[in-house]
Amino acid sequence: MKKILAGILLALYTTLSLAAWPTRPVTLVIPFAPGALATRVANAMQIEFESKYKTPLVVKYMPGASAVIAANYVLGEANDDHTLLWLNEDYIVSQHLQGTQLHERFVPLNIMSTFGAYVYSNADTSVEKFLATMRNKGVVNVGNMGINGGFEIWSTQLTYPGLKINPIPYKGAAAMQTDVLGGHLEYGIGTLVSSQQLIDEGKIKIIMTTTLERVPATKDIPTFRELGLQGEPYYGFYGIFTRKDTSTEAAESAAKFLKEFVDTNPEFTNRSAGIAIVTNYGPKRSQQVISDTIKRLEKMTKK
Repeated sequence: MKKILAGILLALYTTLSLAAWPTRPVTLVIPFAPGALATRVANAMQIEFESKYKTPLVVKYMPGASAVIAANYVLGEANDDHTLLWLNEDYIVSQHLQGTQLHERFVPLNIMSTFGAYVYSNADTSVEKFLATMRNKGVVNVGNMGINGGFEIWSTQLTYPGLKINPIPYKGAAAMQTDVLGGHLEYGIGTLVSSQQLIDEGKIKIIMTTTLERVPATKDIPTFRELGLQGEPYYGFYGIFTRKDTSTEAAESAAKFLKEFVDTNPEFTNRSAGIAIVTNYGPKRSQQVISDTIKRLEKMTKK
């Protein structure tokens, strides 16, 4: 009887502890300008959150510096367990280059999606033309979004006999795509989300993925290793993080909400279908995603 009573009390304590968060409005800090995928997912999350907890989820946009501005805000001024942070792999890249790792400051509540990136060119190209370029030309110009970003690091670590890849940084996908369409840039690297409209219109063509395995949405597109290039793969991700010193109760409650949101919300699942490699990792598996990303970066940047 004592064991049964103890079990009931423990369950009751756990329930009450998890129910203690949130006690006031929660802020989700997004390190981008409003628009695109982050805004759509955040808007759907707001509706679900406010329906469940009867308190607002406030979305705060703080773009710039590969998420460093937003991260510093959460670490400094915000300084509580009612502030969450949307992060993608770019923050890990910037922290790695600075010698400060992500896991020292934040912990993931849920990596909501991992996905591959793509190398593409204008509609006149083909895989065969790309292979011919690799064999016959000493330098291939490949555009990427930002100096020292993940796409640039990935492209410069690739190897192929006699080939040199010259990274061309751009401030955003639109400018890079314009140069590809105009024939001023041979190849660009981007995500399916940023390129989908031009692909659907037949204006650009995907050459290869940055992943080890083919992506469900583009199962006919070969991986970079299938085309003979050697190097580490590149995987993007995005997810929701919290400060490392957030209370266990708050972190568990937030993680539980995020898992339920990803599992049940059609706004998220419909947009992720096919694009994602895996969705809804949860806290433990999310931490493994971070560790794997850091290991790949270490290999890609090893001198």
